[in-house]
Amino acid sequence: MTETPAVPTPAASGATTLLKALPHGWRATLATLRGMRVLSGRDIGIIGTLAVITVAFESIGVAMLLPLLQFIQAERDVAALTESSRMWATIATTFGAVGLPIGFLSLAGAILLLIVLRQVFDYINTLTLTRIRGRVGKALSDRCFARVLSSRADYIRGRSSGAFVYLLQTQCQSANALIHSFATLAGIALTFVAYSAVVALNAPLPSILALVAIALAVLSVNRFVNRSRRVNRRLIKAAEGLAHFLGERYRAWRLIKLSGAVPRETARMGAHTAEILDLSVEMADATAKTRLVIAPLLTLLALGSLYVSAEYFNLELAVLTLFIVVLLRMVPVAEGLARLRQSIVVQATNLERVKRIFDETRAMREPKGGEIEFAGVARAIEFDTVTYAYPGGGHAALDGVSVTIPTRSMTAITGPSGAGKSTLVDLIPRLIEPSEGRITVDGTPIADFRLESLRRRVAYASQEPVIFDASVADNVRYARPEASLEEVRSACRMAFADSFIEALDDRYDTRLGEGGVRLSGGQRQRLVLARTFLARASILILDEPTSALDHESEAKVREALETVTAQGLMTVIVIAHRLSTIRSADHVVVMRDGRVVEQGSPNALGKTHGWFHDMVLFGEPQAETAEAGR
Repeated sequence: MTETPAVPTPAASGATTLLKALPHGWRATLATLRGMRVLSGRDIGIIGTLAVITVAFESIGVAMLLPLLQFIQAERDVAALTESSRMWATIATTFGAVGLPIGFLSLAGAILLLIVLRQVFDYINTLTLTRIRGRVGKALSDRCFARVLSSRADYIRGRSSGAFVYLLQTQCQSANALIHSFATLAGIALTFVAYSAVVALNAPLPSILALVAIALAVLSVNRFVNRSRRVNRRLIKAAEGLAHFLGERYRAWRLIKLSGAVPRETARMGAHTAEILDLSVEMADATAKTRLVIAPLLTLLALGSLYVSAEYFNLELAVLTLFIVVLLRMVPVAEGLARLRQSIVVQATNLERVKRIFDETRAMREPKGGEIEFAGVARAIEFDTVTYAYPGGGHAALDGVSVTIPTRSMTAITGPSGAGKSTLVDLIPRLIEPSEGRITVDGTPIADFRLESLRRRVAYASQEPVIFDASVADNVRYARPEASLEEVRSACRMAFADSFIEALDDRYDTRLGEGGVRLSGGQRQRLVLARTFLARASILILDEPTSALDHESEAKVREALETVTAQGLMTVIVIAHRLSTIRSADHVVVMRDGRVVEQGSPNALGKTHGWFHDMVLFGEPQAETAEAGR
């Protein structure tokens, strides 16, 4: 959302003046919102204008009680009132201009009209404020989502899914509540100013006394406000911890059941919820103590101001009555101001967290690509003494790797666990960047290609298939939303997924549930393979693509991969441990401890006495036994 400059208006200027009168912390919070480009000067001007109009009608309506009371007290002698008061002269002129006689009904009608107008503008204000709040909340959530997912891979890995969900669903939406709080604050401030003006014109000294008393009462709850700030920070941390716990444990439900760990995990859940309950009660205690202190104190001070005004300032009955009415209306307003201070403190804490995410993701933004459009691999992908170390990982995951991946062929990357295979392939679509060395495609450094165009031509299927809660067709066409149904069917036939899809209730329109719960592991993997085939990528990266397939399906998938490489459609890179998959490759790269220890064709490597040779001799029977037990 871009912020467009607004033409200054009197209301906007008034809003600016009001902002300058706010405490530094509140001004800093509003400045944060504006700096994040989710709240514009125009928004503030609109909110301020509506608040001014609403309060103006209310205060004038209340002020009109005085002439009504004076009219009754003077026994309806308008002439005497007009001669003795400038206010009454103005009223007489106004009523005469609209041809309205002055009487009890006309004065009461004017008060009613003002109150109705006040309610109309309050209605408009509520709807406008809701729209602005909703837009701010949406913008914060949308931007946090985009910023986190556009960050570097190591930053994303460092965040838990639960904390991510809590950020978007709770903290961003709580931060947008600041708009309502500050708008309410503006209304309260203007109400104080308007009511003060009403009574100050008729009873200056009592008004000053009452305002000082109310200000002291509001400031008296500072300790509760500060306590709320401290408790809320702890509450946010506890809630993030609970969100992380829930997401992690729900995904592991099968392990929890089969380990007999339900009672143990329930106890851990109870510890999380007990902490949140204790902190929530502590927060409620601070809020309740504010109400406990502020209401009696305000009432006492109001009654004291009333006593002093009646006994020592000799106010006439009409003015005294107006003073009482204004005090009665200002006491709950002041009480609301005290509670509002606590709300702003709580909401500002959430905004601080959102702002920190904005700052972190700005610092962890992925490096921009170059200007060259990536058209695919014509000859080879080459790694030249590439080293990579994960942040805080200690030793290097890759150490001086030099390897060539030829085009129009299938390259299998194998080796023991922890050898650096996944790290190697993550460098190709630039999910991570080399610490040293360089990677080229047909002699061009990979960093010179536009990042978006590079990734658009890379298809990837992980060992753990990613299936969305969407239809079969939408899952397959995820990388190409514009693909036709016939193209989807063709990709599924190539991955040998069409047979089980046709057996589903709604075939390609069948919704698969969260994580593809309606499919078996092998079916999910074949569906993901269909997605990669449909992507029409130049580079296809597969992580154990046949691990969940039976022998017949595995043979068919290998045949499909051999077909796409033979036709020169893709450069296929397979991370593999199964010997049957490795043997079908054109080129094999063997890794150990972050280094390339062997590379060449399967036949050539089988004649050496290295890791691959040992796997050919001893690994196949073990692999077959494991497969038979699946």
